[in-house]
Amino acid sequence: MSAQTPLLFLLGAGSLFTLWWYGRFLSAYSNGSGQKISVSSFKTSDALIAAFLTIWFLYSAVQGFQHSSEVNLQIIIAGTAIYSAAILLLIGFQIFVDVNPIALYGLKIFKPLQALGCLLALLPLIYFLQIISGYFLKKYVIPQGIVTFITHHHEPRTLIIIGISIVIIAPIAEELIFRGFLYGVFSRYLGRWPGLLVSAFIFAAIHAHLPAFLPLFILAVFLTFAYERSGSLWTPILMHSGFNALNFAMILCFPELAQ
Repeated sequence: MSAQTPLLFLLGAGSLFTLWWYGRFLSAYSNGSGQKISVSSFKTSDALIAAFLTIWFLYSAVQGFQHSSEVNLQIIIAGTAIYSAAILLLIGFQIFVDVNPIALYGLKIFKPLQALGCLLALLPLIYFLQIISGYFLKKYVIPQGIVTFITHHHEPRTLIIIGISIVIIAPIAEELIFRGFLYGVFSRYLGRWPGLLVSAFIFAAIHAHLPAFLPLFILAVFLTFAYERSGSLWTPILMHSGFNALNFAMILCFPELAQ
């Protein structure tokens, strides 16, 4: 920890700014004044799909925590294909039941500068929590399979495929599923706060990496605040994409930190 102490203090100071920035979001979220998305379009059929996805995700998370999985290019391509199919199936289902996904998720609203500001404000706290979690859970600090794979495979074709997967496809799919769909359904039937916390918990759990659980949980919570604040799913998608792109670049440029 001693070598990281200056960085830790810097990130800790930055985290105060993060809490101030998102404190306004939290206040608006708590009193309902910041709510810009409607969940009334979600029906019983959506709740059944959400229940199935929840059970599947939690089962996958348990399996992931119990058994470390090997990552190779074929698995990455397969995962990208599954994510792409999930996007098409979910959007297709909602169109089939006469729900307009563009209106439902506020996709006509596109504010990239707002997303960038929200991401930059969030980063100090997330990286601060990553260092703290890594220190207290150091016996569980085993590099994720995707991180190890990236650090040992720098072929242009491989990096392009990984980049498309984690910077484009994964953020769209995960935000559509977790912030757009699951959070929307849970909020509709359980209430906004339970919807927020349950969807964030599942999002953090599916990554099956204990030291990253708390940072990912907080990331998911603040992505939801940004979604509610902007009224558009594009905002958390762009934030998620930027976060993944930054981590991807750090793994490539500073592999010793990733390990």
